[in-house]
Amino acid sequence: MSHQRTIVSIIGIALVTSVAVWARQSTHDRSVEPAGRFQLFQGEYHSITSRGQEYWLKGLFRIDTTTGTVWIGESDQITDAQGAVTQRTSWRPFEQTIPVPPALR
Repeated sequence: MSHQRTIVSIIGIALVTSVAVWARQSTHDRSVEPAGRFQLFQGEYHSITSRGQEYWLKGLFRIDTTTGTVWIGESDQITDAQGAVTQRTSWRPFEQTIPVPPALR
């Protein structure tokens, strides 16, 4: 009987210790890497041309988690006077109003 109690006690202590270690690690893991102010994510958005054609576009977005402001990444190529081509990447506000030229209405 004494031998059985010892085994049950050892198993109980091991179980309690395992649960305590797991609980500490899961709490620790959540606080190790807090989200930064700016986060990048990929997504799709709906757009309509001036002629009413609808389509979906993919983009890389940056969000300011403090203010909620969202930008979309853009890339274009520039050719200088000597003919050298360079690629430029920039961010533009995602929420904006773009006027439709009268000729396209």
